[in-house]
Order: sequence, then C-alpha cells, then structure tokens
Amino acid sequence: MVGMRLYLEQIKLVVVKNFKSTHDHLMELEVKYEMFALSWVISMFTSFMPLPFTIIFWKRFLDNGWKEFYKVVYKIFKEVSSQILECTGN
Repeated sequence: MVGMRLYLEQIKLVVVKNFKSTHDHLMELEVKYEMFALSWVISMFTSFMPLPFTIIFWKRFLDNGWKEFYKVVYKIFKEVSSQILECTGN
C-alpha cells in the first residue's frame, strides 16, 4: 500500500502544480484523490479509456515508464478542469 500512496501523491502533485484552482476546488468539495485516482493506478486507465487509447498508452508506458502515466493524468485534468470548477457541493 505504500507504493499506492506514492502514486496517489504524485497524481496530486501533478494537479497542484498545473491545476491549482481545480485542486483547491476538489478540496473545498471534500473530494479525496483516492476517490478517483486509485482506480486509475490499479487499472492503468483500462477501465474507462477506449481500447485504441489503451494500446497506445501501454506501448508508451512500457517504453518510458511512469512519466507516461502522469502525462495522461495531466491531459485528463486539462480536459475536465473547467467542468470540475463548475461543480457545487449540492
């Protein structure tokens, strides 16, 4: 579980560094990273990404390691940050 914590912390750092207002908003809404990022790490995105993306991701991941994983995290947040910021606690 220590390794999993490390991956979750790295995801959080990507978000804090690049999408600070989104991170702050998630914290205001009391959304913990474990609520969504745990499944990303466990499934390596295969549980919700289309198969063609998954194949490309796995090739890059095997060639370049975890930095490819964090690039995908960045791209996901780049796409959804505006939607997250529109969310309310209601």
